[in-house]
Amino acid sequence: MWDHIVKNNDEARGKVFYEICLKRSREMSLFTRYEEEKHSTADLVRDNILRVDDSSDGNTFSPSHDILEDWALVRFIRKQKEDASNAKDFLLSVEITPAMKRAFRLWLEEFYAHEPVDSVHFIHQLLNDDTLKPSWTEEPSNCFSTIKSCKNLAR
Repeated sequence: MWDHIVKNNDEARGKVFYEICLKRSREMSLFTRYEEEKHSTADLVRDNILRVDDSSDGNTFSPSHDILEDWALVRFIRKQKEDASNAKDFLLSVEITPAMKRAFRLWLEEFYAHEPVDSVHFIHQLLNDDTLKPSWTEEPSNCFSTIKSCKNLAR
C-alpha cells in the first residue's frame, strides 16, 4: 500500500511524506513546516496524502489521515528495530510521543502476529531488564499494557 499510495513510483515522494510524519510526531503539532521538495509536497497534496494548513503560507503540512501517518511511523519503528543491537537499544530509540506510541502498538501487534517466537523473546528481554521497566511503567501510555498483554499471551 505504501508503494502504491504514498510513494506512487517516486522515492522522493515517499521520503518527503516519511520526513513530514516524523517531524510532526516529534513536534506534537497538528501541522509541521516543511520547505524542501516542493514538487513532492505538491504531488502529495494533489493526491490528498497531505493537507496544507489554510492559515499558513503553504509550507505547513499534515497527513490527510492518521492511517497514512501510522504507515510512515511504523516504517520508522521497523527501521529502528533492524538497526538496534538489542531490545533495550531499540526501545530507547523509539520516541515517546502520542503518534509514536500509537505506531509502536501497531508495530508490536504486527510483530507478534508475524514473528511470534521472536516477539516473545523480545518482550521477555524488555520485561527482564530492570533498567527499562521504570521508564516505561511510569510513562502513562498503552505501550507497556501492550507489552504486558503479549507477555500474558506468551504464557
